[in-house]
Amino acid sequence: MRSFRVLQTLATNHQVHLVCAEIFAAHKTKESEQALAKLCASITWARPKFPANLVIRFMRFIRERFPCLFHKIEKRPLDYACASLIDKKSLDQALCRSYEKIFAFKLYLDPVTKLFIEASPGARFYQDVDDIESITRIRIARLYREHGKLCEADLCEAESAFYLALETSIVSRSFMSFVSSEIDRQKFCRRTGGTNIAVLPNVYPPVRVKTRQSVNGAFTFLFIGSFGYFPNHDAAVWLCENVIPKVVASSTISVSFRFVGAASSHELKGIIKATQGAEFIGPTPDIESAYSGVNAVVVPIRAGGGTRIKLLEAFSFGVPAVSTTMGMEGIDCEPEVHILLADTSEKFAAQCLRLIESSELRRSLCEAGRELLDRKYQPGMINQCLNQLPAETLGTGG
Repeated sequence: MRSFRVLQTLATNHQVHLVCAEIFAAHKTKESEQALAKLCASITWARPKFPANLVIRFMRFIRERFPCLFHKIEKRPLDYACASLIDKKSLDQALCRSYEKIFAFKLYLDPVTKLFIEASPGARFYQDVDDIESITRIRIARLYREHGKLCEADLCEAESAFYLALETSIVSRSFMSFVSSEIDRQKFCRRTGGTNIAVLPNVYPPVRVKTRQSVNGAFTFLFIGSFGYFPNHDAAVWLCENVIPKVVASSTISVSFRFVGAASSHELKGIIKATQGAEFIGPTPDIESAYSGVNAVVVPIRAGGGTRIKLLEAFSFGVPAVSTTMGMEGIDCEPEVHILLADTSEKFAAQCLRLIESSELRRSLCEAGRELLDRKYQPGMINQCLNQLPAETLGTGG
């Protein structure tokens, strides 16, 4: 979503030639391709070819099942290593053009980005960092160690070191790099020594729904995310083992915690199924379906990076939220005004109970969250932030 919002803004003042790298399973739809076609002068789909596509599938399997072995045979992060296997011939036509500006998304696509920088040496290079991978992966490493997954922790630490070197290199050769929040900008400046770093906030469009003020039947909490991502997996287990039993035992009405998203394992499904008051839904066709009948959102994240889109979603749908400090990182929200904050299982359960018991608290949080979304995280904020940069930073052109 972030890349599409930025692309929309760039397309208003530039002729855009888009290169999309299809490294893993493609998620494009006919609708998304049509939306891109309206914005871009051309679209190039960069893909690995046989046998590289089989190599990628094998590497992914080894990374997931045998992390210690993967760490021994491949010193680069999986996503970066796979990007290096993109078939250059699929880029021939795009590389023949001369570009004034090169705007890159995702650090791991640097092997592809370098090809365009070499082909257009006079072009200004812009990198959208979004998530500071060197920080995110060291946080995930700590989480793995807490779970006794030492091989995974060692691998994440090595990937963190790799990405720190890459981030420093990119800052030194880019005209401007972008992160998603002011707190990330300060961190990125300190870690890389760069000063050419600006903020492009993550945004979320408003969904005009009625604020939920009444409780009919079970009070439903939503936790949404891809549970193959270990911080989400960890958060789901933490909720089931430490929070939900406390809420169910203390609530005077029926309570349901709904888990929406692809599960990482049968083990996680089993944990959710065995927890009274928890329900595993799995993936839904759209975000509106996930929020149907939901009274509140929980964001129990204990590691990760970037801006928490989960909270922006909740603000947009008019749903109050309980979050950890890590879960609200990167968003300018104030505890007790926009969200309820808790970092221990006891406090998290207590905050959930407060939402169940007080319709006035739910109403005030929803109103404040929507106001914050409208003021700081609407799609137009990307254009506003780019317009505040010096005129020579992006300007107009191709």
